[in-house]
Amino acid sequence: MIPKWIAKVQGECAMVCEPARVCEQRLSIAFWGIHDNTTMPVAVFAEPKRRSIWSRAYTQNTHREGTLPCVEPIPALRLLVIESTSNDVEALLNALRNEGVAIESRRLSGLHQLEDALEEGRWDLLLCATNVEGVDIAKIIKAAESEGCDLPVIVIHDRIADGRSQAVVEAIASGAKDAVHIADAAHLNLVLRREMENIGARREVGRWRDALLERESRWRSLLQASRDPIAYIHDGMHIHANPAYLDMFGYDSLDELAGLPVLDLVVADDQSRFKDFMRAHMKGEPAESSIEMAGLRSDGNRLDIRMELSPATFEGELCWQLVVRDQSESNEIRAQLEYLRKHDPLTGLYNRHYFISILEKALDSSAHSASGRMLLYLELDNFNVLKESIGIGATDTLISEIARVLLRCIPEGGILARFGDSIFTLMMQVPDTRAAWDIAERLRSAVSEGIVDISGKSFTSTCSIGVCPISSRARGPETVLTEAQHSCREARKQGGNRIEMHIPSRSTLAKQEGESAGKAVSMALDTGQLSMLYQPIVNLHEDIKEIYEGHIRVLGDSGRPLMESAIFSAEVDIDAIKKLDRWVIGHVTELIARRQKSGHDTYFFVKLSEQAFVDGDMLLFIERRLREAEIPGRNLVLKITEASAM
Repeated sequence: MIPKWIAKVQGECAMVCEPARVCEQRLSIAFWGIHDNTTMPVAVFAEPKRRSIWSRAYTQNTHREGTLPCVEPIPALRLLVIESTSNDVEALLNALRNEGVAIESRRLSGLHQLEDALEEGRWDLLLCATNVEGVDIAKIIKAAESEGCDLPVIVIHDRIADGRSQAVVEAIASGAKDAVHIADAAHLNLVLRREMENIGARREVGRWRDALLERESRWRSLLQASRDPIAYIHDGMHIHANPAYLDMFGYDSLDELAGLPVLDLVVADDQSRFKDFMRAHMKGEPAESSIEMAGLRSDGNRLDIRMELSPATFEGELCWQLVVRDQSESNEIRAQLEYLRKHDPLTGLYNRHYFISILEKALDSSAHSASGRMLLYLELDNFNVLKESIGIGATDTLISEIARVLLRCIPEGGILARFGDSIFTLMMQVPDTRAAWDIAERLRSAVSEGIVDISGKSFTSTCSIGVCPISSRARGPETVLTEAQHSCREARKQGGNRIEMHIPSRSTLAKQEGESAGKAVSMALDTGQLSMLYQPIVNLHEDIKEIYEGHIRVLGDSGRPLMESAIFSAEVDIDAIKKLDRWVIGHVTELIARRQKSGHDTYFFVKLSEQAFVDGDMLLFIERRLREAEIPGRNLVLKITEASAM
């Protein structure tokens, strides 16, 4: 009788195979077909019942008329079987073969044959029956492990139903992967498939591990043979260095350098610059990729070097790779080339290309910056007309002088560049837009008030400035530059010699200010840095009473007080607003109570959020505070806007 799975495969190949002959062998199924009037095998399958294996095994070589497809055979499952002479386990395996499981087995009688089999070849699984006399399963498992083989053991038992679960527990406790009853072929089939998947995964991990070790070994060889001095540092300390690095700084072995601070290899005059260089990289701030300084050898001699820093991983640990270049030879030429790469030759300012790269780094790190960065786009007014009237030579002199004027006015840490013929760009870090506007006004005034003498003639010029915040939401440096350029053009359209600030939109700006206020309020609540300011109110028509208006005070990111509208904005967290309202009520009622004890009948006007008037617990809180402070309710007046009341 042909098994069902054979018939299924035969039916799928009916278009290309003659169904007359189907030959079932021990490990595979062979189909015979007619090709060029010759009977020949056209396909060999292993486990065709498993659709996933079938799909992967099928390979179409050619597809001409009369050419039949062929399939590559799949390796069989190789099992070692320890059992008695009863052949019960072999009968169980035959049942699996009839179900389409390709199995190659070898029967063993005891521990000594197991050791010989492990030395002879590679096996997938070991089946050990419990009815074999003189065989201790624990010793079998220990022998398999001692040989260093990945050979899972499955126990085959013949216990009755009540003892099957106990058999599984005992088998797993002894180190086996599972226990299967001698008559349960379906269970064994599932266990074999599971263990083969686990073995495949472990072998795949092993292959990747070997590949990784091979690449690490190759990398170490390249590192040791490299002529470039290379070291790896962590927390400012050396953890590894190649021979070229040791030779450059005069050390004989890595042991002398291990644990030595990299700062000890820098002369004292340059240590401060090197610290700033390292700190900027570790914080992700815009910084040069390399730094030139004087190094210090172990014998005390100095050498001119350039250090390049980049993030790396050494033996699974995050660290920094330090590549050192000897600058003793051709140092002056290299410095000139590096200078020309970054600077404008006429003004000495940074050039367009380098400024864009710095701006791109600023965008990447803007989300982690404590203060905002601003971009100023400055363009001289009527430059083309002036250029035609005074000539190119005089124009270069004018540009150089204006560059010197601007350089004297920029804030500390600002990056000024000549972006075009008559265009200058400035990137700076400021606390808020007001500070950016003040700096832009300083630059505008310096240009308009400056007088340049050229060949006995005096020339003046004006400029228009566009100011744009550098936000992490920008798609790239081109976006920020375009927005700043548009603002500058708006200033020129209005006559020039003025400043225009780029404002994304009122809703976006309000949301940003609200988010900033929300962070400030939450921080003030957590740190207890809230305060109240009181302004006296004088009634000119009635009897004089002590009336004060209270204003809550919260400092923003810039250190300036926030407006109450921002403090109680919708962007502030509702829970923070509730805490803020209760803090105001508690603070004011306590102050009223102290004033009354001093003999003063004082009235206070305070503002609460709109949320307070829809908070069901707020009224009860106010009532409780008035009762605890023993003050009348008339002394506390709550302010509310007309829109909120409606």
